[in-house]
Amino acid sequence: MNSSNTVPSDQVPSVETAIVKIDHIGKRYGDFDALSDVSFDIQHGEIFGLLGPNGAGKTTLMRSLLGFIRATSGRATIGGYDCWKQRTLAHSLLTYMPAQPQLPRLMRGRDVLRFFADMRPSFGDKNSNGASFERACQLADRLQLDLSRWVALMSTGMRQKLAIAATLCADVPLVFLDEPTANLDPDVRSQLLQELAILRSEGKTVVFSSHVLSEIEQICDRVAVLAKGKLVGISVIQDLKRGSLIQGRIDSGDRNAFSVSEVIQWDENRFQFQTYRRLEEVLPSLITAKVVDLRVQALGLLDVYRQHLAYMPASKSGAAVASDFELANGVTTGTNQ
Repeated sequence: MNSSNTVPSDQVPSVETAIVKIDHIGKRYGDFDALSDVSFDIQHGEIFGLLGPNGAGKTTLMRSLLGFIRATSGRATIGGYDCWKQRTLAHSLLTYMPAQPQLPRLMRGRDVLRFFADMRPSFGDKNSNGASFERACQLADRLQLDLSRWVALMSTGMRQKLAIAATLCADVPLVFLDEPTANLDPDVRSQLLQELAILRSEGKTVVFSSHVLSEIEQICDRVAVLAKGKLVGISVIQDLKRGSLIQGRIDSGDRNAFSVSEVIQWDENRFQFQTYRRLEEVLPSLITAKVVDLRVQALGLLDVYRQHLAYMPASKSGAAVASDFELANGVTTGTNQ
């Protein structure tokens, strides 16, 4: 990439408050909608999660943004560049690691990192979005990767570490990672999340695809929940941490025994609702109504996910999709007593 090249006037991006803008993107394969009318923005300097079970459309959306596939409908931009019509210019602003990275097997780890760094030279210009071999080696060391090994003799987890180091060696404003923690042990997963936090502190944007709740809650600023190709909701993680899920039962069965401003879901005489108010503002009315089997728990992504899917029309019920998601996260649920 030659940083001295002049961008044609008809390709100069417009000034955007968001680094990624997605406007009614859809992708159809025959009669199958892999994506359906997805719209949202990703802001500069945030870690944005794409959450959902396998087949939810996360990878299809990411590949559409990268210009690897052409959307059937809608439009998306990166840094103001059209993701399809100006994808070469958009690529100059980003780095990407696929869910199943392929690396040269007949090279040693150190040579692979040098290869990828040399493909994106900086020419000594800090504004050229180049890659750094030294940066890649330092990251590989923090990920506990032996770079002297041949790729063919590396384990799956070691090759994943190598792909991460090769991806993050580029000094670019936008990073796409598709299931980056797959095949990593807990210590290395934790180290990777720390590396992503460092990128955010440097003002960079990370788009992070996963179906693991704990990772999303730990590192992301916002998360978009996808299911069956549809955007079913966007949540701010800090807001979730302030929320509570309240469940209970009224012996009398009188639903008017108490009232709160939140939307209440009923199942016979059992109820549940979500609140972002302080508990001392909510609990008095429940005590007055003589609620029994009262349960208060911190609101999490799984609760939000269930709520969205409850209103999602699909051939497979929301409860069944949520069940698949829980299995992927090792969640065990029980029946309320």
